[in-house]
Amino acid sequence: MNHVILVGTVDKCPEIILKNSKRNNKLIKFRLKTEKPFRNKEGDVLEDFINVKVWDNNIDDIYTILEVNNVVGVRGRISSFKTPKSSDFYNEIIADRLFFIS
Repeated sequence: MNHVILVGTVDKCPEIILKNSKRNNKLIKFRLKTEKPFRNKEGDVLEDFINVKVWDNNIDDIYTILEVNNVVGVRGRISSFKTPKSSDFYNEIIADRLFFIS
């Protein structure tokens, strides 16, 4: 089963992309900053930066909650892909639900 739930802060301004003008399909991409559950040797909190994509026809409503530094919850799945120029795999979250926390 491929399910993930994350809570973090919006780290980067979201980007809206129109994928199919006939069907009005829109994609929004943003980066979520989450804290790791441990500290480094110096006692600093470490963070992960996770790329998130959301497909939705009502993306304008979602866009309003995705301001930088807002805390949001994300429910979705992990998607892996490989770029044509590299043999490395990359992961991103394909969200099916966003929750505004603060």
